[in-house]
Parts: sequence; C-alpha cells; structure tokens
Amino acid sequence: MISREYATLSAFANVVNTRACNLAKEIVSRDRIFAPVFVAASIFLHFLNARSFGSLVFFWIAVWTPAIQLLIVAAWHARYRKFPLGDSAFARARRQVTWSGRLWGLILALQVAVLLAGR
Repeated sequence: MISREYATLSAFANVVNTRACNLAKEIVSRDRIFAPVFVAASIFLHFLNARSFGSLVFFWIAVWTPAIQLLIVAAWHARYRKFPLGDSAFARARRQVTWSGRLWGLILALQVAVLLAGR
C-alpha cells in the first residue's frame, strides 16, 4: 500500500503537470495562428502609416501585442519554472513556451528597430 504523503504528492504533481501542459498548448497554438497574421498586419500598418502620415504614428500600437505575448510567456515561466516533478510532456511544454518567448521577442525587437529607424 502506498503512503498518504506519496499519494498526495503524486496527485499534486499530476495536477500541476496537466495545467502547465494545457496552458503551454494554448500559448503555442495561439502562436501558430497569431504570429504570421500579426507580422503581416504590422507590415501593412507600417506602409499605411508611412504613406498616410509620413511617419510611424500608429505603428506604436503594434508593439503592444508582442509585449503582451511576452508577458504571458513570462507568467508561465514564473509559475512553472521551478517545478521539479515534471515529466517528459512538461519538458516539451517548457521548450515550446521558451520557443514562443523567443519568437515574440524577435518580433518585438524587429518592431522596435523599425520604430527607431523611422525616426
């Protein structure tokens, strides 16, 4: 028979593991759809601003989306980073969320570079 402490720890690990993996799946599935659409919309907004206003007046709005996505990734890492009982699915979820953070960090860096070059 297993001890009560082991059963409690196993149940806790299972719940945390499942929640972390489900949240990571939501983050990654959003990236597959949202990142290409957002990049295309950013390019369109850049050219629209450059033609209409001669500057990047409204392009600053486009910086918020990758910043929010980076905050979501940072929140996932802050919550689950030190979880020592993760299984292989948890390790895969951590890699995917890290990749997501790098993707949105790159998009944000490119947008800031465009903003600074447009000054």
